[in-house]
Amino acid sequence: MSTGPRRLLFIALVILVLERLTLGGEHDSLNNSPPLEKDSFEAKYQLCRKFSSLAIDDLCNKFRGQEDVVVTCLYCDFLTQKEQSTTSLVGALLKQVVARLESVPAEISDAFLEEKGNLGGRGLLLPDILKLLEMALASLRRVFICVDALDECLTGRLPELLRSLRSIVEASSGVRLFVTGRPHILGEIEKHFTQGVQTIPIKSAKEDIRRFISRRLEDDPISGAMDGDLKADIMDTVPKTASGMYVAEPRSPSGR
Repeated sequence: MSTGPRRLLFIALVILVLERLTLGGEHDSLNNSPPLEKDSFEAKYQLCRKFSSLAIDDLCNKFRGQEDVVVTCLYCDFLTQKEQSTTSLVGALLKQVVARLESVPAEISDAFLEEKGNLGGRGLLLPDILKLLEMALASLRRVFICVDALDECLTGRLPELLRSLRSIVEASSGVRLFVTGRPHILGEIEKHFTQGVQTIPIKSAKEDIRRFISRRLEDDPISGAMDGDLKADIMDTVPKTASGMYVAEPRSPSGR
């Protein structure tokens, strides 16, 4: 597989994020927590939790002040997944991009005004949003789209969302896509981005998970809330069902 500028950018970003976490080094500057054992489950748990937000922060800091570079983000949420349709998610991307433009193209503002005046204010349809987003991207040199917890998107809506993301990547050579999620949806991503996906798996040993759970149970503020049998069930079941996560950089069909 070729090592083009896009892949090098992604690898550099990952290295920067890992350095920022300072696992096993100084205190974590994000929350003043004490240092963690480099390969412990808790360290990797914190890595999973912070990876996406750190990536977004680093991109924003790196390109601060550059008007032709935009960093956008989507957070898929299990609790609101029914409300998070592909139309609303892609619409959120459009709003983020338009908000950063020095001047909004007349076609975009006219489209919003027209739909706002329609009966019930039904809003733009997905094909219209994708067309307007392509128009907005044309004036930008680089756009980063960071999608966190993609696995929390409804299974039935995931293919449509991935097709939309692929069309966005194909529409502009300046778009870079960064995704986090659990491993079980990796196959679905690879199906839509046929040129391959650069991935970084984040996994932990079962014994690390057990130590982490044991520590959390010991710190339970409600003394006596669980008996020995329940704690034993938790210690036995959770490590068996725990899965890792990954960060991915899908490549467009053109191989950019």
